[in-house]
Amino acid sequence: MISYLKRWLTIVAGVFLLVALGPQMVTAEERTLPFNGVVHGELTAEQNRQTYMLQVTETGNVTIDFTTMVDDTVNIVFQDGMNNPIYNTWISGSASSPGRKVMSWDLEAGEYQFIVYDDSYRTNQGKFTIKTSFTSVKTDDIEPNNGTAEAQPLKFGQTTKGFLSVQDEVDVYEVKLTKAGRLHLNLSTYVDDTLRVSLTDDMNQQAFYESISGSKKNPGKFVRYIDLEAGTYHISIQDGGPYSTDTGMYQLKSTFVPALNQEAEPNNGSVEAKLFPFYQSRTGFLSWNDSVDVYKIVIPKTSKVGIDLTSYVDEKAILTLYDVDNIKVIEDYVYGSTKAPGRAKKSVTLTRGTYYLSISDGPWQSETGKYLLKVTSSHFLPVVTVNSVTARSTKVSGKTEKGATVTMTIGKKSYKRTADAKGNYSFSISKQKAGTSIKISSKNKYGTSVKSVKVSK
Repeated sequence: MISYLKRWLTIVAGVFLLVALGPQMVTAEERTLPFNGVVHGELTAEQNRQTYMLQVTETGNVTIDFTTMVDDTVNIVFQDGMNNPIYNTWISGSASSPGRKVMSWDLEAGEYQFIVYDDSYRTNQGKFTIKTSFTSVKTDDIEPNNGTAEAQPLKFGQTTKGFLSVQDEVDVYEVKLTKAGRLHLNLSTYVDDTLRVSLTDDMNQQAFYESISGSKKNPGKFVRYIDLEAGTYHISIQDGGPYSTDTGMYQLKSTFVPALNQEAEPNNGSVEAKLFPFYQSRTGFLSWNDSVDVYKIVIPKTSKVGIDLTSYVDEKAILTLYDVDNIKVIEDYVYGSTKAPGRAKKSVTLTRGTYYLSISDGPWQSETGKYLLKVTSSHFLPVVTVNSVTARSTKVSGKTEKGATVTMTIGKKSYKRTADAKGNYSFSISKQKAGTSIKISSKNKYGTSVKSVKVSK
């Protein structure tokens, strides 16, 4: 897509040079400029304008090396087949001190004209030479791809070679993500001198915008990742701005790593919060377009609740626990990264009720990435009781959850039983001295409860 402001300014300058002085010019028959060849020309009082036709059959770079022996200045214009000026300038020189100008343009296939003329009432006369060379550029970008409606699909894991030219100053690529994850972009730019790259979603909201400097001999490099939700995105690559013509080749490669997160969206507030399962580790994901996850926790009775968060978020995740009145119970900043995850383990006693657990990035931040979350609660642990034991007792008995694994420890020795269908358990023991400590632990799939008794007289 051509920058209209840039083209308008160029056209005005070209028209001023060609039209304003047109009556004094004597036109000549068009000649052809051969690639990799030399053409000799001359401006005279009778022939003060020479026009050369250049046929470009494929995308590439055209270089014109112009040497002038004209006294004292000569004007040149390079324009496309629609007479739209691409470049114009004047060069000083003479027969004894020739002037020289080397010009280069990245062009699309088409017909062009190179015009040499005198605008000084036929007083500047002399000879000149034109050397023309062409370097083709093989690309993978499929035109037209100048906007989101024409965007070219970008294939993951493949390098796409693109080309910005005088007539094509923007290329747009489309990325479709079927699931949330991390998009990696690797861009090398041989554009002289500035290339701009941006990423937008399907609502034209901009995720990022960067300018990269480079050249054909010293390419610039842009490497970045961004965490995104499932959806359609567009990557725009364009020249440096409305007042520049930065053209050349670039190479773009993208890869995608799915987050494999398990939270159900939307869950961005207490109204949308889904019930979080106890004693299960779940993978969550904060992204550019989803910066908060909220989970619901229901406590049926006063319990000791544990929260275990491992954060791969760059660089900070905020853990917040609050009640139905929005009163904060816990708030903690967990610092970490993809390569060096942070971890927070919190324990708090909560009364019966509903609570909300939020994992978010900071305000005005773009701290994104995966996290692992696990919540435990003592109300799931088996209740265990132990009947009194005296110095005359020959067994230890009590009640716990049915099917629980019960372990009795006396000194350094331990014994195991399985509670029956009614939760009863019993161990035979030899008579113990008064004051001996006996530990009973009961274990179910959620954890272990422990009770200790001392042998009485």
